[in-house]
Amino acid sequence: MAKSRGPLQSVKAHGTLNKTLTYQHSKTKNVIRKRPIPKNTKSNCQLNRRQVFLEGSDVWKNHPTLVPDSDKILWEALAKGIPKTGYNLFMSEYLSLNLVNCEIIRPSIIPKPTGATGLTYLAQENGLAILQETGQEILV
Repeated sequence: MAKSRGPLQSVKAHGTLNKTLTYQHSKTKNVIRKRPIPKNTKSNCQLNRRQVFLEGSDVWKNHPTLVPDSDKILWEALAKGIPKTGYNLFMSEYLSLNLVNCEIIRPSIIPKPTGATGLTYLAQENGLAILQETGQEILV
């Protein structure tokens, strides 16, 4: 529900009023329009993607034997310097490994932190991961 703190035509007005009108503002103008009702086709591809996404999220959050904290630290390290988090990288890999042409792959494949950028590491010691390809050390 939109809360009005000033006139509805003001610069700050935004949100939905009484589930009928939506107030929006863009870079150039304010817009009032009928509330959009998104169409949810629920195609098989969309439902499969949602299912795999939920499974991947559950694996990351609730299964430390499948994705241990040490792997999460490496995912976060691999995400440094790009506009993603370790979780985002993990989920990208999880989706690409477990959903091919809208078909769910079984049994599920749990990605390792090496798959996100093609880098493989030799060891993780004292907060450093040593990359196999270059011998470069990255702080984790």
